[in-house]
Amino acid sequence: MGDFFSRREGFTLPQGEQVDDLNRRTRNGLAHILEALHEGYHYDTSWREITDDFFNAIGELPTNIQGYGGFHYLVKEFVVKAKWHMVFDLLEIVYYRVHMRARELAGPLQQAMNNLFGEEIVRWRMVEGQFERIIDQVDVIRRAESTLKDEEFAKAHEHFSKAWQAFHKRPDPDLIGCMRDAWDSVEIIATYCAGLDDGTFGDALPNLIEKGIVLKDWKPTFARFYGLANPWVRHPKAEPLPCKIEDAEMFLVFASQMIIYMITRYKQVKK
Repeated sequence: MGDFFSRREGFTLPQGEQVDDLNRRTRNGLAHILEALHEGYHYDTSWREITDDFFNAIGELPTNIQGYGGFHYLVKEFVVKAKWHMVFDLLEIVYYRVHMRARELAGPLQQAMNNLFGEEIVRWRMVEGQFERIIDQVDVIRRAESTLKDEEFAKAHEHFSKAWQAFHKRPDPDLIGCMRDAWDSVEIIATYCAGLDDGTFGDALPNLIEKGIVLKDWKPTFARFYGLANPWVRHPKAEPLPCKIEDAEMFLVFASQMIIYMITRYKQVKK
């Protein structure tokens, strides 16, 4: 398997306190899920592989972790007490080994964890064996990313992907970078749909309205968002305004909605 969660998300060991965390009830729920999996999953060699993979990956090897003892330690001690992101490392390794040995159990395992996280309002979900941070209206962001995969939108897609990666960067998300790349993708789509070779969103907006891509009634909303974007993204050499994760989250979602709207209308008008 590739890099595990902590390395992929930029955590190092030892790690200080994080904004993200798993509370006691969530940890106990994960322990119950692993215990239920252990009862129905009889590949003893794979449980040894899980413990070996995990403790080799994090560079720590407690005593008495062989066989069931290793599983008992993972569930009763590690899941309950370890740093939250290292628990995610373990869960990704468990999923990987289960998927390799008993694929029919991998889907239910992932679904059980995601159901628990939904109930406990954990802002992460496992997707194909790896954890991804979710934000409000994440489906809108995924739709925007999918819409941008057409070859003609490749440049905008590159910026949008960078925005998503900047939002996910851990332990310190690059919120200003997220907003700037999200806005760049909006601006590229706006100028492209307006038929301009270059320019700003402000340059493109009159053309978008004239072509019927942006309805005239939407002009105040689009213009207002353009105005709000300026302090953060239009002057990269200036000192940016303070930015919280909620600001970047709102910005990314609204940028996604603008991208979907403009491309959808562009294709309709183009027919």
